[in-house]
Amino acid sequence: MTLIQAEVLGVKSSTSEALHLILDGMRTNSALALNILDVSQRPESSALDLSAAIEPDPAISLRILRLANSPMYRGRRDVVSIPYAVARVGRSATQ
Repeated sequence: MTLIQAEVLGVKSSTSEALHLILDGMRTNSALALNILDVSQRPESSALDLSAAIEPDPAISLRILRLANSPMYRGRRDVVSIPYAVARVGRSATQ
């Protein structure tokens, strides 16, 4: 289990808490953010295309995972991967 997966699943440890604080303080790379926006607005792009654009940015990845596991979107199982998170929350929530 990766540290991000541990954080998403609520596993408490000093390492995952430290990672959480570091990622919360990170800024999103503007070039990556523009690419994500571009991919999300193209009608022909798929959820996998959007996932591939999101995954290189740890800050946005963590936000999408948190959203997918929030009470609003929560399913029977926790989401621990970006493709599943994007599928769960949908295109409009990721724009």
